[in-house]
Amino acid sequence: MPVSYLNTNQAVKELFGINASCLRSKANTFVRNETIPKTLVINEGFADASMGKRGKVHLQPKALVPLFNAFLLDAFLGDPKTVRSAMHEPTKRNSYARLIEEVLHNLDTTENKHQLSSAASSFITQLKDPKFSLTEQKLDTPFKDEQLPQLNFKLTNASLLRELLLKNRLALTATEQLLLDFLNNKLEAAYQIAQTLDSDLLAKDTTLQMLVSFIQQQYKEAVSFTHFLSRLPD
Repeated sequence: MPVSYLNTNQAVKELFGINASCLRSKANTFVRNETIPKTLVINEGFADASMGKRGKVHLQPKALVPLFNAFLLDAFLGDPKTVRSAMHEPTKRNSYARLIEEVLHNLDTTENKHQLSSAASSFITQLKDPKFSLTEQKLDTPFKDEQLPQLNFKLTNASLLRELLLKNRLALTATEQLLLDFLNNKLEAAYQIAQTLDSDLLAKDTTLQMLVSFIQQQYKEAVSFTHFLSRLPD
């Protein structure tokens, strides 16, 4: 194995200068669900999922770029499947970019919260640009000193969006509850809320429109798949 290849622990250390089990575990997930392209991953040794055995995994140096980007998105989204969608599905990426932009605005407590920092603005611009390759180009980090907020979360798969909503959990608007249910994988609950949102509210908020559309699409696909399974012979 060439010296330049890294295991996930070494990759995390290379990117952030720390050893953190929570980041290593998430990095392994990004490898397994192919957020990191398979072409950048080297699998070694015996692996048998039925026996719970996994071979050794090493990453090519180029894998550090998509891994870094995945961690940035994970800070906001908190779910590996969602991060994978944001990384590899252009239409969903744009929707998530707008959602993340809203999070950044709401995290700013200054009087100029309508204006993002230059780093955050660059991050959002890159994320919205379909020509910017998330597997080949490193996003500008919106976080000071490249300190990932995940390191301060008490719960696994937490995110800035979820933290922002939970801080106001006693007074959630319908929109916030929609987001919270969606992030907690309560698709049916999110869909039901989406059906009740006021049309005037939707007309004023393009980001909310896209989120509602995405949730409706996901729900219909889930229902269709359930019906398909129900028709299969036992």
